[in-house]
Amino acid sequence: MLQYTGIIQAFQDIFAPFMETVLGLPPYASTALIFGILRKEMAFETLAILAGTADLGSVMTGLQLYVFAIVSVLFVPCISTIAVLYREMGLKTALLVSAYTLTLGMGIGTVINLLAVSFL
Repeated sequence: MLQYTGIIQAFQDIFAPFMETVLGLPPYASTALIFGILRKEMAFETLAILAGTADLGSVMTGLQLYVFAIVSVLFVPCISTIAVLYREMGLKTALLVSAYTLTLGMGIGTVINLLAVSFL
């Protein structure tokens, strides 16, 4: 277990600057988004576990929760969707759809965060 904790921490450390400055999210949100690729509903479940509470409003602002929700919905499709895309449309299409949704999710999350921060 300690080995996986180190991997998760290293992953969070790599993406922390982006998560904090661009999306306005805590660093552990990056791990929650990755788990959301397995199943979409796992993103919020993982976020609650990593935050240490199911009352996410006590550890994150409303804006942070909104940005996380938007990013997780628009983020890379779940693994089963990617598998179906691969099987039905091929690897290229599956990768293009995944890249597009990743870009869309991060882009919209960034716009929402930057607009909210500049107007609040």
